[in-house]
Amino acid sequence: MRLPHRSAFTLIELLVVIAIIAVLIGLLLPAVQKVREAAARSTCQNNLKQLGLAIHNFENAHMYSPPSSAEFGSNGDAQGFPRGWMTYILPYIEQGALGQLYNPNVEWYAPANADVVNKPIKIVVCPSAPNPGRMATGSRAPVDNPSTVANESTGSPYTYSAAVGDYAAVEGLDSSTTTIMTKLVTRDKNGFFRDRWKGRFDHVTDGLSNSLMLAERAGAPAFWLMGKPQPFAQDQDQPNFNTGSGTFVPQWDAGPWAARSFKVQPRGHNLDATSPGPCALNCTNYRGIYAFHTGVASFCFGDGSVRAVREGLDIQIFYDIVTIRGGESTPLDQ
Repeated sequence: MRLPHRSAFTLIELLVVIAIIAVLIGLLLPAVQKVREAAARSTCQNNLKQLGLAIHNFENAHMYSPPSSAEFGSNGDAQGFPRGWMTYILPYIEQGALGQLYNPNVEWYAPANADVVNKPIKIVVCPSAPNPGRMATGSRAPVDNPSTVANESTGSPYTYSAAVGDYAAVEGLDSSTTTIMTKLVTRDKNGFFRDRWKGRFDHVTDGLSNSLMLAERAGAPAFWLMGKPQPFAQDQDQPNFNTGSGTFVPQWDAGPWAARSFKVQPRGHNLDATSPGPCALNCTNYRGIYAFHTGVASFCFGDGSVRAVREGLDIQIFYDIVTIRGGESTPLDQ
């Protein structure tokens, strides 16, 4: 008895099927990537929301908001050994154990704080930023007397390895911004945070919902410009990669969540990372607001609201939302 004939795929039919599968994968992959990025951006905004809430809870408990940094100097009411605002709010982001271990009577980079500052904190890392396990390494000299303007001693430097974060406390406008807007010469340029100064929410006369408190400054300690990593870190003094001459002044300890430099003093940038300039965000993380989300960066305002702000934000509006007593209440309709 003859068995029924079973036809097999021809080579051409098999290639057609493979091609169809490849096309389907090509169509689905961007959609999957968009879903992943949307989820990462949502997590990033939630991180900022939790940090903003922690600052509110700190202010309620202590009757002042943390300074952007405690550091050496002869003025201010938050003098002390160098450390950043994150070290103040650790108990309010479920990091009370780290907060108890942190020693404020020495520098954040001192050996006594090594086991604290090398701990990654998930809430300060944006999942859209590359290399989530980033660490910053370096060395700094100790501080002899934090109540004087003279900061570091000539003693043997401390070597540190510190976990980094992707957000920054927003200070007032840099003095260089007056070259972009002459009216800033006579306007109060203070922002939500200041070095060595404890603030209060009732000092924000422009309105909490109109005043920028925290923002993304992602990717450190690597130096990013227009979506591309540059060949040197922010804490190195290197030739200008664009012109081949001159130097970028190194940013002290860029990136570590415990550092006094875990902040940004806005100025706006040009496309070669020089400042001031008309680019308000996502041009460079060198002293600038920078995110790895497509076309936007996340801002946390003084009332705790978090908004995704589009690239191309007018630099004047940007300056307005940075200042807290500038005499304007510019809504951010973006």
